[in-house]
This record gives sequence, structure tokens and C-alpha cells, in this order.
Amino acid sequence: MMQLSSVISDVILAAVSLGVFFRFFSGFALPNRLLWGAFFVTITMAAMAGALRFAGVQAVVPAHDSLQLLAGTVGILSVVMAIWSLVTRQTFSMTTTIYVLFAGILLFLLLSLPVVKPFASVVQSLGMLATMLVAVYGLLQKYQKATWIIVGVMTVGIATKMPAQNFINAIDLYHYSLTATLLCFGKAA
Repeated sequence: MMQLSSVISDVILAAVSLGVFFRFFSGFALPNRLLWGAFFVTITMAAMAGALRFAGVQAVVPAHDSLQLLAGTVGILSVVMAIWSLVTRQTFSMTTTIYVLFAGILLFLLLSLPVVKPFASVVQSLGMLATMLVAVYGLLQKYQKATWIIVGVMTVGIATKMPAQNFINAIDLYHYSLTATLLCFGKAA
């Protein structure tokens, strides 16, 4: 069954994700840009697969589930480290970037196991917490744009706990909140 509003919100999320990456992060040094890219690309892929899923393409359901997990592992680890590099104003080595991506892939594979899969939401919550803590550290280091990171994490965090409203369903609310979060991350750059 097609859910048009969720198709639209996923397409908007994917478009904004790519737009924010190319607008704000394409000029970063390659190792840092790869971390930001891993975050934005995994979100974009999950959103596009989600748009197909909500359009009624049932064959994409397993891929969508896997891409959501990929965004919640590789993407989360990448963004925590990317934000660390942003607030500390440092460029990572390519080796560090590869280690982070490798750790994210290992975490993805581990959480793909049925016995461990229930812990995926814990990893995502810890990633949000780590991102928030890094942003607070950035404020303490006089990186004023870290406020945008805090606003972004709070926005998506609140959306994960909000029930469906009369005017918008919970999935669309999450998609639009994540879209706002990505824009906030772009403003922090």
C-alpha cells in the first residue's frame, strides 16, 4: 500500500541530505569529507529505499532495513567523528578515517546478527548522546556554531519520542526532523 506522505518526506530527506553535503562539506579535507560523506550518503540511500518502500515496492523492504541499520552504524560513527573534527578544528589522517569506517562496518555486521539486532536502537541513542557531548565540548572550546549541532540533535531526539499527531504521522515527523537536523549540521560547518 502506498503512503504518499512518507514517500514525499523521504524524497525531501534524500534531496536535502545530498544538498547539505555538497553545499557545506564538499570543500573539507578528504579524510573529513569522507566521514561527512559516509553520514550523508547512508542517510540518502536509506531515504531513497524508504521512498520506494512507502511507494509500495515490497522487494526493497530488506534493503531498506539494511540501509537504515547502515546509517545507524557507519553513519552514526562517522558523524560523531566528523563533528569532533569540526569542533576541534582538526583534519584527521586517512588512516583514522579508514579505522572509523571499518569500525562502523564491523558494528553494522555485528548488529545484523538476529541475536544482537535489538541493540541497534541503543547504538543510535549512544551516537546521539556522543554527538551532543562533542557539541557541548565545542561550545566550551568557543566554537559557537556548535549550538547548531545541539539544536539539530535535540530536534531529531524529540522527534523519535513524539507520537503521531493529527496533522502528521510519526514517520513523516521523523523524516522532517532529520531533515532539519541535517540543515543544522550544515550551518555548524
